[in-house]
Amino acid sequence: MSTPAPGASRLRLVISEAGAQRRLTSLLALQRIEEPDVELSLSETTPGQQVEGLLTGLYDVGLAISCEENNGLTTEPIWQEPLALAVPARSPLLTYTRVPLPEALRYPMVLWHPTACTGIHRQVGRILDRVAETPIVAERVTSFDLMMTLVSAGYGIGLAPAAMIVAADSDPT
Repeated sequence: MSTPAPGASRLRLVISEAGAQRRLTSLLALQRIEEPDVELSLSETTPGQQVEGLLTGLYDVGLAISCEENNGLTTEPIWQEPLALAVPARSPLLTYTRVPLPEALRYPMVLWHPTACTGIHRQVGRILDRVAETPIVAERVTSFDLMMTLVSAGYGIGLAPAAMIVAADSDPT
């Protein structure tokens, strides 16, 4: 880690569960334009480590998918992102414009790891709690990339931020 130039300051930003989202990219680009003298130090960690680092002063500010337990921290939403269903390319669920949740629960699900991805795990849990059926868990993942790999390979379906699914779907690779 380098020392900021004379007259410059440093912002220690930590993200958890945020992934490579377009909004995050735009936010970071805007920070570079509006605050060129502020050196950004960016870290990525789990939600629990993020909170601990913010409370101990290791980081100045954090970004997360959600923060329901603030543990003494001040939280403020900067954007909202709906969750969407990721399905394999040849899934029968693609016949639906909007997939009914009970229909989706007939298929194995790739779910978020409850400790490593606390925020999004809770968001998905609130959705799944609306129905009596218990999901068939194919796998629990700690990254969007692994979720999409497993979904694309036909292991199951998954719930993730809509913008991330759209970005993955439009990726030319």
